Amino acid sequence: MSSASLSNIHLVTIALGNLDGHEKPVDSEDVAVHVNELAPGKFTWRKYPEYIDLQVVNQSLQDARRERNGSLVTGSSSKGWMLSADGMEWFKNFDAESRVDASDDIQLRRGSILRSQDMERRRLKSTVAYELFCEGRLVDVTRNDFFEFAKVNEYFPLKARSRRYHFIESAVVGHDKLRELWASLSTAFSKEFE
Repeated sequence: MSSASLSNIHLVTIALGNLDGHEKPVDSEDVAVHVNELAPGKFTWRKYPEYIDLQVVNQSLQDARRERNGSLVTGSSSKGWMLSADGMEWFKNFDAESRVDASDDIQLRRGSILRSQDMERRRLKSTVAYELFCEGRLVDVTRNDFFEFAKVNEYFPLKARSRRYHFIESAVVGHDKLRELWASLSTAFSKEFE
């Protein structure tokens, strides 16, 4: 499948994935530059094709955020954009064979996302909270155990915590024990999300 046959929604999702949008918010302008590399001319002005149309890129990101389009991204033009858990799953599962044709090769960095999520899952499984959860002692998990699990502390600004929580949510997708533990911790320590 060539970039010409991919929707704008999928192209901006690929750009976010390539720009580490699974770990940190990415500015719309960075997405615009990268998506123009992936699909030259598809996001440019009609009359002046040497210029990227940021409005089209932002609209595509907003469309990718909509539930009816799969809720592939989260964020905004002012705060930056990230892949949602669904977006990360789509990005990881995007079939590498179907995206290549003789004249058009979209490069994905799925390996980096898979690697960072795998490392995060290993880290989560090495925490006291995970150990207590596996022993059926979830009630014994302390606030400090939660901080260790989430890799935050009381001094983290809410924005930084939200990024960490978002990364954990995406890392636990498809891993029942970790997902169940994260859901339980999110409820038990809901004040840490405010």
